[in-house]
Amino acid sequence: MSSTEFQHEIKDQCFIVVFGASGDLAKKMTFPSLYQLFSLDLLPKRTKIVGYARSKMDNEKFMDQYVGGLPKDADKKKVEEFKKLAEYVQGAYDEDEAFQKLEKDLQETADKEMDGKAHRVYYLAVPPSQFTSLAHMLAKNNKPKDGDKSKVLSSRLVIEKPFGKDSDSSLKMMKDIYAAGWKDEEMYRVDHFAAVETVKQMPYLIFANPHPISPKTLLNKENVKAVMIELKETFGCEGRGGYFDEFGIVRDVLQNHFLQVVSMLAMDRPKSLDGDHLRDEKVKVLKAIPTFDPKDESKYILGQYTKSEDGSKPGYLDDDSVENKESRTGTFAEMVLTVDNDRWKGVPWILKSAKAIEEDICRVIVQLKHSDDDGNFESLYKDTKPTALVFELFEPKKVYFSINSRKPGFIGGPTRSKIMLDWDTEEAQKEGKSLDPYSVVIGEALRGRESNFVREDELEESWRIFTPFLHYQEENKGPKPTPYAYGSEGPEQFKEFEKRFGYTAGLQ
Repeated sequence: MSSTEFQHEIKDQCFIVVFGASGDLAKKMTFPSLYQLFSLDLLPKRTKIVGYARSKMDNEKFMDQYVGGLPKDADKKKVEEFKKLAEYVQGAYDEDEAFQKLEKDLQETADKEMDGKAHRVYYLAVPPSQFTSLAHMLAKNNKPKDGDKSKVLSSRLVIEKPFGKDSDSSLKMMKDIYAAGWKDEEMYRVDHFAAVETVKQMPYLIFANPHPISPKTLLNKENVKAVMIELKETFGCEGRGGYFDEFGIVRDVLQNHFLQVVSMLAMDRPKSLDGDHLRDEKVKVLKAIPTFDPKDESKYILGQYTKSEDGSKPGYLDDDSVENKESRTGTFAEMVLTVDNDRWKGVPWILKSAKAIEEDICRVIVQLKHSDDDGNFESLYKDTKPTALVFELFEPKKVYFSINSRKPGFIGGPTRSKIMLDWDTEEAQKEGKSLDPYSVVIGEALRGRESNFVREDELEESWRIFTPFLHYQEENKGPKPTPYAYGSEGPEQFKEFEKRFGYTAGLQ
């Protein structure tokens, strides 16, 4: 993509076809995100939303699904207008006849309402096992050949993660989709962490502010002691054990979400913040991360939650949806990576994700080195902690420096203070400046802004880093996950583990 943003923007005449329209993902995330865009006038003119699924539903039942996940305080008039955009098509995912019927329905609507032709965005809110079949069916029955734009102005395929389970399965999936007739520039691989507002802010804050937090003055091995990226969730895997036991927390979070954050924070200055320029620099970061060695058990901890101490919450293996009662799938993972380039070599990047833990947080903490200019910093400023640059990724989204200061008053003494950047205000939300990541993803797919989507080489590198570790664990060669109680802090050894890599707790 060139340096001009949104050069492939869809402004008018658009079908958004949501596959998996009867599922929870569509109800809870996809349709509410489309509504948010609609309510802020951010959808193209003459947009039609088509829900497609195998389930038989009449119009009334589909409308319950379509608007059932909207906020309770949604404007009733707007909701009624939103409902007029939608229709439902029932059909199989692997039968030509069903997709030919879909094509007939789309073209009839285009003839009536869109001057006979329209752009098409196919959003696959389905399990990954369905991706290849749907891509083949769409390419065969609904995608024009040889760039013919007489009826279909453009076709875009939006795919949710996970993209395979390891390097080989991911590569096979991509090859199969390409073989069906899709080009890489027509595919939008979604990782919602790339669309989190705080993550999107990173290159702006770093490269548009050359003195306080630039790569030359701050974000480098001379100044950074350690980087912590953590996602902790108070809920467990209740009811999702089938999916989670197959994929696990490393695939679910570290291999994709966290590497998005690492690459955005560690990258060098791109030529521009658009399209391939941004993604080129992200890939360079991933290439500098060594393949994780599963035999080096000093660099990772795996845990699995058991029932809560009071017995009110079940353990992971107690969940009926977890069929393998001997499962060694981790629900807690803490791993240390390095970015082995001139700027970052030697700095530990600590990636930690956990379920059924004591608090809900998602943040990045860049721990800076204590100053030693005068040689006696520790003795002069006792009981102080290192300065940290903190990115809060979830609500309330914010970025701040956590610094040492003097406690006001006669007694004084050290305390922590924050130098805050806070942009996610209520006013910004009303103006549409602060959208949830799902809305951002759909909006930017419509605008053709590729920088927030995962490119093929980026996907290959992310799997290259973690695949040997994943195979090692699945072959039961690694250590068993350490038990920790539902609602606790996690495995007991994690504090000593972090300390060993130079990380200081409580910097936020």
